Amino acid sequence: MKILDFLRRTAPFERAIAPLRLFLGVTFLVAGLQKFANPAFFNKQDTNSIFQQLLLHTQNNSQRSPIAFLLSHLVEHASLLGVLIALGEVAIGVGTLLGLYSRLAALGGFALSFGLYLTVTFHTTPYYTGADLIYALAWTPIVFAGLGHTYTLDGYLARRASTVAATSDPVRRWIVVSGAAVGAAAVISAGSAGLSAVIGRALGKNSNTTTTTGALSTTTTTGGTTSTTTAALGTEIGAASQVPVKGSATFTLANGNPGIVVQAVAGQFEAYDATCTHAGCPVSYYASNNMLVCPCHGSMFSVDNGDVLGGVAPTPLVKYPVTDVNGKLYIKE
Repeated sequence: MKILDFLRRTAPFERAIAPLRLFLGVTFLVAGLQKFANPAFFNKQDTNSIFQQLLLHTQNNSQRSPIAFLLSHLVEHASLLGVLIALGEVAIGVGTLLGLYSRLAALGGFALSFGLYLTVTFHTTPYYTGADLIYALAWTPIVFAGLGHTYTLDGYLARRASTVAATSDPVRRWIVVSGAAVGAAAVISAGSAGLSAVIGRALGKNSNTTTTTGALSTTTTTGGTTSTTTAALGTEIGAASQVPVKGSATFTLANGNPGIVVQAVAGQFEAYDATCTHAGCPVSYYASNNMLVCPCHGSMFSVDNGDVLGGVAPTPLVKYPVTDVNGKLYIKE
């Protein structure tokens, strides 16, 4: 009976749009909450983080976004961008489900979906298999026509405004009521986002996963107490087997700085002072882009010679010759 009552009370368009409204609202709400609940999304070292995704779609030629010239300026602000996207998804989802400023919420959903299409799924072939483009188009009926006035806060506010039209100050009443509705929606959005973040990080503490690519077991130290030093070969930094192909490992230089050795190609090792020449953050190797990247401000360096490929770093990384002798790696400092 409730279903029949709903069908009788709603206009044809409202009935037709109801499944799409429910799907889009729930999907965007869940997508935003999942981002807050997943610490890896904001961890610049994780391959699934927004930082890594921006790097992939601005630097990898086969996945390069058509708006890479804009995205490249956002790399160093990836975490902030991720928070804004997640908050936007939560707000869009809540607004759509409640029917509050539904056209504005739908316009935000369209903009976000189309932006993700240009950034992430632009190169998907055939084009109709890319979900982001489909989501963008799914928002357009709500953008143009809204969600109606039967089961929406927009409709409630409109009816409320009409009932106070004869009062001395209807505009003020409308502002107060609509402001309260928006405030309540904002509290719901912020509360659910914060709760998701707390739960996600609490669960993450029990995880044994790691995003590091490996570390050499031997470490060079100051004062001439390195594990193996010869005049001809230099300083032993560890075993070659501890550096995975298309991976990296870390060690400590004699001057105390962090070092990194990369094996991008099997049997070919490159070693650098891992200290970024911009602000001193240690760089990491990103196999997906085959480059060394500073997680603090997004500077990118060539694995072959340490040259600056992008970002704010003023000079290349310091490179050290590497020698592989009987499975042991030596560098000359």
